Order: sequence, then structure tokens, then C-alpha cells
Amino acid sequence: MEQQLKYADSKGKEEDKQPNRNQSISMASVEEVDEETQKKLLNKYDKEAAAEKEGSDWRDKLVGVLGAVMSLYIVITSGFGTPEATLHRTIFMTFCLPMTFMVYPMFKKNAGKLPKWYDIVLIAATLTVCGYMLVNNDRIRLGSGIANGLEQVLFAVMAVCVLEGVRRVAGAGMAVIISTFFLYAYFGQHAPGALAHPGVSFRRLASYLLMTNEGFFGTTVGTVAGMVGLFITFATFMEKSGVGNFINNFALSIAGSSAGGPAKVSVVTSALFGTISGNAVSNVITTGAFTIPLMKKTGYESEFAGAVEAVASTAGQLMPPIMGASAFIMADITGIPYTNICMAAVIPVLMYYIGCFTMVHLRARKLGLSGLTKEELQSLAIFLKQKAISLSHSCLLLRC
Repeated sequence: MEQQLKYADSKGKEEDKQPNRNQSISMASVEEVDEETQKKLLNKYDKEAAAEKEGSDWRDKLVGVLGAVMSLYIVITSGFGTPEATLHRTIFMTFCLPMTFMVYPMFKKNAGKLPKWYDIVLIAATLTVCGYMLVNNDRIRLGSGIANGLEQVLFAVMAVCVLEGVRRVAGAGMAVIISTFFLYAYFGQHAPGALAHPGVSFRRLASYLLMTNEGFFGTTVGTVAGMVGLFITFATFMEKSGVGNFINNFALSIAGSSAGGPAKVSVVTSALFGTISGNAVSNVITTGAFTIPLMKKTGYESEFAGAVEAVASTAGQLMPPIMGASAFIMADITGIPYTNICMAAVIPVLMYYIGCFTMVHLRARKLGLSGLTKEELQSLAIFLKQKAISLSHSCLLLRC
């Protein structure tokens, strides 16, 4: 296993010294990175993949059930309309935040282990606050909007839970930034110069952040509980249904036999994989495990092969319809519909990939590199004919 993880540094060096130029490469002669190694790389470099490792204990089964129910709720509400905004977002948080504490450990050493007592405490605290908001939704929505003593305590509890959830998923830096603004709001009168302000009382903070649609249950949560959740559900379905293999084979059919074909396949697969995943790390591991060995065997240097895959996969988060998280944040902040942002991104990202495709072609011509043998590559017409049914199902799902 350790040898496979260092594949790019060990075996590639000898191949780079004597590349097989002006000669077609057989697929059978290319050693691909096995699935177990791919998973190990994902777990090492992608926090989400490390947290999403499948298991058979009660935690994994419970998270699976909760995730399925939450996904079903998002699909139903997206299709038939959502409840009142605060109620809708509170329901989503009731599912989302407890699952965060079950999946992401407080300490790295506890990764993959069952939740500890402090995780259970955080889950119980979250359910308590969300339960209170659900039961008293009408009173809070129609009331004065001023937090009473109990609600101020619940605000403090929810603030701790949200900050801890952010720290586990996004890192300590993001949690520190949020905490700094909390403190700035409360201690503003002590800030220097133009930064000073009268300060916001704890009661006012609780009233605004807990009991309105501008705080813990704000528009960002509403966006995630709506369009973002819907696109993520679709992307997960596409990945689990074997679309990744379809993308690899499709790219091989259209570019595999041309000059420097494997590098062009890398560009095409990264672009297509970006349509179902906005995660650059996942894109690199999933497509790179297949294309980097091909590029090195063709005659590209190890450094160039890795660079092509990294550059092509990074832009995958700009490829509609499943873009990176920043696109959804843009839609939320600006009020521009997500579909409009997708349309605006089409031309720039296509120009980006055309540039990548052109550069690898010129590099292949300069080095005199050929592609894969045509005997091992299926024609595009035959491939599309064989995959027409699965492709039509995916298009129909996207249309719905």
C-alpha cells in the first residue's frame, strides 16, 4: 500500500527518463491506482471523504437514516413548497447539526470512532434548542421578538453548538473569525477609533440571532435547505450510480487516440466530473487515479501529468450545474438566482478548459507523443448507443 501511495515518485521517475514517444500505448500496460488506495488518499487529503467513510456500527446506520429522511424532506419541499421560513430552517438544522456531531469528531484521534459523551451532550443541546423553536414557532413569530431569560440561555447554548460545528467542519480559523465578530458586537464600546460603537446587549443579540430569520436560521441556512441540498442530493446520486466510469469511458472514446490523448482525457474527465461534484480534491483523486498513470506511460513528465490533473480538476468547481459552495453563497448574498450564476459561468469555464486542452495538445506535438491504441478504444457512436438508457435516466432526473 505504501508503495502505491508513492507511485508518482517511484515508478514515474524511470518512465520519465525514457518515455515511449511516437508509439501507441496499450491500456493493458498501464497500472492504475486501485480503489483502496484512492480511498486512502481521499481520507488523507479530503476532510469530507474522511468523515463519510462507510461503516456498520449504529452511528453509521443512524446517520444514513437521518440523511435519507433529510434528503427526502429537501426534495419534497423543493417540489411542493416549503413551510414558514423559520420553521423550515429549524427542521433542517434539527437534522443537520446533530449529524455533524456524529460524523465529525471533536479530536482527530477519534476519527471513525463512535460519538463520545461530549458529542452526545452537544446533540442533546441542539435538539433542545431546535425543539423549543419548533414548539414555540407561532408564538415567537407573532410575538414581540424580545428574548426572555430562557431564550437567552438557549441562544448561548446554540451559539456554542454552531461554533463547535463550524470548527469541526470548516476548521478553527472560521470559528475564531465568527467568535471575534460576536465579541465585537458585545464589546464594541471598547473598540478603538472609528471601530467603536455603543455595543449590543446580550438580550438584543439573543433576540436577533435566535428569534429572527437573520441569525442561526438565516437565509444561508434556507439556501442550503433548498437549492443547495437539492443539487447535492442529485450529485450524490450521480456519483453513486456509476457516472464516474461513464465519464472516463466517454472521454477515452472522444480523445484517447489523439496526440497526447491521456492528457486530453484528463481535461475532459475533470470537466465532466465537475458537473456532478464541486469538490476539487474528490475530482483529482477520482479522475487522476485513472488519467495520471496513462499520461506518464504515454511520455509526459510526472510533474506535468500531476499539474494537468490539478489544474483541470480545480476548475471543476466552476462547471455548472453542480458548482462549488462559493457559487451558492454568491446567489444568497447577491439575490441573483443560482441558475443565472450557472449560465454566467458557462462561457468562462469552457474557455478555461479549451485553453487547457490546447496546451496539452501543443505539449504533445512538441514531444511527439501519441495516444492510446484504437483497438482498445470503443467508438463514440457505439459507446453512446450502449449507454443511451442510463444517460437518458440521468438527463431526466436533472430535468425534474
